[in-house]
Amino acid sequence: MSRDSGYRPPPTTVKCDNPRCNALYEVSNLLGGHTFTCNRCGSKVTVRDISTGAKTSRETRRWSLFRKSRKTPSNTPLLDEIVSADSRKSKSNTGLALVGLALILALIGVWWWSARPDRRNARPDIFDLVSPAPIPTLQDEIAAGIVTAKFSGTGGSSGDSVKVEITRGTSLAPMAAVAIPPGSVLVSDDPSAQNMMVVGVRGIDLDGKRYRPESQIALTDSGVVSYVLAAYCRQFEKENPSPTTKFTLELPDPTLACIARNGSSLTVPAMQAAVWMRTDNITFSHMGQKFPITTQEWATGRSVFLECRNSATGRK
Repeated sequence: MSRDSGYRPPPTTVKCDNPRCNALYEVSNLLGGHTFTCNRCGSKVTVRDISTGAKTSRETRRWSLFRKSRKTPSNTPLLDEIVSADSRKSKSNTGLALVGLALILALIGVWWWSARPDRRNARPDIFDLVSPAPIPTLQDEIAAGIVTAKFSGTGGSSGDSVKVEITRGTSLAPMAAVAIPPGSVLVSDDPSAQNMMVVGVRGIDLDGKRYRPESQIALTDSGVVSYVLAAYCRQFEKENPSPTTKFTLELPDPTLACIARNGSSLTVPAMQAAVWMRTDNITFSHMGQKFPITTQEWATGRSVFLECRNSATGRK
């Protein structure tokens, strides 16, 4: 029997020291540490001290909190390898079982959450069902006959240059809001006067010289309300609209609407330059003949114009 077989004789049985000899001898516990001659092969037979209790020779690992584990020699490497493999297999099976258990618990949690009565029968919030109604445009309200609007000039070509008097019809609810889309076009009834482009509402006209700031039109009653509009000239060569000039409101021009939105931070000259670049293909020197503008204002206005033109035409 080989030494790696893992066989261990009883404490009172010893074997020949010669690994090729299979002779076994029964000896007394009192002979521990003595030797005698094997009758079969003539080699020595050593009686080990078994009175103190033999320590197992199987591979052991000594663990330290601050040092790596260190292996001690083993007389049964084959058996130790089998035991180690079984241990690894057991750990692997345990890990898979834990993962499966975690997945099962997660699925149970999801099912419980979705099946809760307060979730299953809960009524949606009213604000989730009702979205805010869009503000109607002044063009639509005029076309429907709900409001009437009279537009006139103030004598200027740029900035706070247009007024509008609005009267609410009886079918419109009090405090109804009405919007003028940026880029809306005002067509002059005077062939010699400029057409205009609306940027937005400035406020409620107080006395022809002042206004109370407002960003949209709110109709509180059936009386006439006058608003000041920020508007810019669309025809460089024509005259500024006067207080007697009347306008008709039309739909926005897409490029001018983009300029009105993206150029909200522009100065009045820069905004006017961007509009004339769109409508008149104007140059810096040509504009300077009638309208003072700095090179910086021209550059910022041109930047907004090019951005909107390229967006409308698909250019890069």
